[in-house]
Amino acid sequence: VDLFFFKQKTAYDIAQRLVGSEMCIRDRIGIALQVKRYVGSMIDPWLIAVKVIPKANTAIDSVTLFQAKFKMALTPGGEGEQEYYNSVLPLFGPKDEDMLPAIIHPLYNVLMTFMTSQNLDLLHEHGYLSLLANSLLYLIQQPPSEWRESLIQRILMSALMITSKSATFSKYASILLAKPEVAINYEQNPIDGCSDLSKPFIYLMCLKHTGKITKLEVNVVLEHMYIFFFSRLVEAKRHMENLKVLGDSMVDALKEGIAKDFSKYLTLGDLKRDIDIRMASISKEATFCPIILNVPKLEKMDEKITIKTVNTIYELFLGKLPSDDDYLFWLYCAMNHQGKRVTTCERKVEEIRVYFFELMKKKLLSPSLATVYTELREGFIKRFKEEHMYLMPISFKCLKDYCDKNAVDISKYEYIKNQSLVYNACMYNKCPFYLKVQPNLKHHLSTWIEKCPPAFHKTVKRFLHEPSEKILERILVGECARNKPKKPWTFAEFNTNKEEALTYIAMLQKEYKKILEEESQYAPEIKALEKKYGKETGSMFHHREDKKKKGGAGLPEDKKSHKGKGKPIALPQPAPIVVPQPVPQPANYNLSLIHIS
Repeated sequence: VDLFFFKQKTAYDIAQRLVGSEMCIRDRIGIALQVKRYVGSMIDPWLIAVKVIPKANTAIDSVTLFQAKFKMALTPGGEGEQEYYNSVLPLFGPKDEDMLPAIIHPLYNVLMTFMTSQNLDLLHEHGYLSLLANSLLYLIQQPPSEWRESLIQRILMSALMITSKSATFSKYASILLAKPEVAINYEQNPIDGCSDLSKPFIYLMCLKHTGKITKLEVNVVLEHMYIFFFSRLVEAKRHMENLKVLGDSMVDALKEGIAKDFSKYLTLGDLKRDIDIRMASISKEATFCPIILNVPKLEKMDEKITIKTVNTIYELFLGKLPSDDDYLFWLYCAMNHQGKRVTTCERKVEEIRVYFFELMKKKLLSPSLATVYTELREGFIKRFKEEHMYLMPISFKCLKDYCDKNAVDISKYEYIKNQSLVYNACMYNKCPFYLKVQPNLKHHLSTWIEKCPPAFHKTVKRFLHEPSEKILERILVGECARNKPKKPWTFAEFNTNKEEALTYIAMLQKEYKKILEEESQYAPEIKALEKKYGKETGSMFHHREDKKKKGGAGLPEDKKSHKGKGKPIALPQPAPIVVPQPVPQPANYNLSLIHIS
């Protein structure tokens, strides 16, 4: 052998000279591969993955690939998108049996190990076999075709040829059949063990093809392959997240029940507290319900071997897919009996189901609280918006009629006379808490935190007889607001448009005109109540004037607190009202959520 290549400067130079040596089948031609080399593949060629086998019918030689630094492209049919490759897979058939001594020679293994791992310091007896195995693993997951079936047969023929006289192959095969729990377990057997499922897979294929393995032995080996797969999930602490806990039915029923009770919650805090209570009740009182493996989620794992890969192998040999109980049993073995022969582990299906139910109830019920709240919160806010779309003023007469009809003490309300709004109760007539006095109304209204133009109602009433467009201009520049904007507000800020805003202003103008007529008719009664309740409580009537009134119940426009209960002004006072003749309301005008200023 010409040993001059050992004096070359780089691994590529050495490998290129090695390809040309007499002992290494000069300029070996094979099929092109695109190989992904995972961490550890430089010392263990089983850890590679074949990502693409280009379908271009072009022979690729190893020397050209070496010269191109392992990166070349093919154009199928001479046109279309290019297919890239970085490895060559030589294939052999019955006519190549005379070449067997050269193929199994250590120097050829050096070449194929370098082709697989790109590490010239490594000589791995199964470098070529690992490339065959991972190519086969790629092909069985492709759609059926003549090209696929033909290539599978050629790869399998090459594998049988190089393993027929291999003592290492025979040794591992005997361990695989006699002690699969050892053969498919790298920790227990680092020399003859398994670091990747592509190894037992190619051995199964060869043994099956030569008739040296029974169906029962195939089944046992496949079960240990699943246990190996799940043991990696357990090591990475990713097994729990891939189970469907509590059958999802109990949590779904809880969410459905809470959604029906949305009308009972005044604030988001009330919603959160009720979810806490109900989830705690489920944790204590939950009875058994099915738990299954989330197979679709596992199929999306960004790993070389996924559950889909193992299922494909299982179906290839047994003609069926595992059941849900099979998955749970193998995961149970990976968690509790790793390294033990699967046939010695009793398949107590009901006990295993209960085991995972109790485990999932403890581990995953509490974290799901945040998920349940997030989902229900979105629905609650959506409903809240629908119920709090329009805030219409209410006349004193309508408020008095409401109190008489519902036996409510009218003195409990803080009525803002000059805007015809109630300060301490929700004024949206679709709200379940309509006109119910609330000590902290702002907590209720903060559910919909989207801001709206301040002094909306105040501006409409002050300039009631002006055209709607002129009033809108005044609102956008904040003419009646305490804190005027530096530049006019835009419709986009309030998720609306000019047409909707003008329609809403017209609705308010019509209602305020009606209220003014009613106030002139009931002026003496309003004055008497103002005198009685305004002086006693200081909170019944608030005259939102720009200037202080001496000795009266009027409130200053600044931010000073008044001497009665609470703050007198400038909170969002939503509320469409129930009037004897309700004003028709067009749909979806978001400017209706107005902050009273």
